[in-house]
Order: sequence, then structure tokens, then C-alpha cells
Amino acid sequence: MCPAHVPYSQLINEFRAQTDCISNISSVENVFLNTLTGKYNSFLNKAIRLYQGLGINKLPIDVNKYLPDSTSASNFKETYATTRSSSRGRVALFTGCASSVLDAATIKDAIYLLQHIGYDVTVPKSQVCCGAIDLHAGKKTKYKKFASKNTRTFNDDSIDAIITVASGCGSTLSDYDSDIADKVVDI
Repeated sequence: MCPAHVPYSQLINEFRAQTDCISNISSVENVFLNTLTGKYNSFLNKAIRLYQGLGINKLPIDVNKYLPDSTSASNFKETYATTRSSSRGRVALFTGCASSVLDAATIKDAIYLLQHIGYDVTVPKSQVCCGAIDLHAGKKTKYKKFASKNTRTFNDDSIDAIITVASGCGSTLSDYDSDIADKVVDI
């Protein structure tokens, strides 16, 4: 946070949206980003696990420096009950697009931890990407669609908090112009 409270990220995102200055990404990168943030997200997780299973991730090629050494399945149940005798409350877990594909193990660990400290955990199936990738790329309309969908998904009075495992997602959700912004907590 800027000590003078200058909203740098907001200024940069507005500039990018108005100038279309992020048009230099390759078509391969664009397809990857659209798959990561779109409805084929779970397919991407399976494809990366196959890629790693075949050992291609051990070859000296550039793409491998962006992928984790291993990736686990990202098939999450919708609800996980506390392991305690009584519940401390109910939280919703925001999985994010990149985390659900590349870091499902951290999401599973968060669920385990939350259950064992007394929370019932819900992982809404209707959640979508937080929109940060598109917002930072100047695609404000797509960002607003994601924000609207997530606001509808997480706008539930029975949820005490919305837990995130990716700080970028947490920051973006906290910037939403909706009531859910106040419920966001980075684990």
C-alpha cells in the first residue's frame, strides 16, 4: 500500500483498459490464459498432470520453468464438515483459476486445516476466476463478468468468511464493489 494512499493498481488497470497496451502477448499465451480462466480449467489441470506423467516436464524447454514440479487433481467436493464435535462457523473457499490448476495441494491443505480447527467448508462449484488476470490485461468487461458471477456465488449470509489461498485473488476479491469484499480473508 502506498503511504500517500495513491491507488496505483487502479490507475494502472484503468490505463491498460483504455489504451489496450497489453496486445503483445502471443496467441499461445492468450489460449492458455483463456483456458485457465474459462470453463476448460479442469481440463487444463488434467492436461498438465498428463504432461508431467509423460515426463515432458523434465525436458529443458522454456514452458517447464512456469509449471510446478507436480500437480494434484483439482476435483473438490462442494462441502466438507468440521472434524470437531461442534462447528465454529461456515466458510467458503475461493479456489481461484491458477491455484485450482497448478496448486490444488494447497487448496486441499487449506480444507484440511479449516476442518480441523472447527469450520465447515464449502467450495462453491459456480465460482469463477477472480478476474485479476483480465483486469491487469486491460480486459475490464471480462473482469466485471467474473466479479458479478462471484458476487452472486458468495453472497450468502450463512458464510462467515471467504477464504483464499492465493493473495492475488484475495486482493482482487477485496476490491470488488460488493458486500462480499468485506468477508475475504487470505489464509
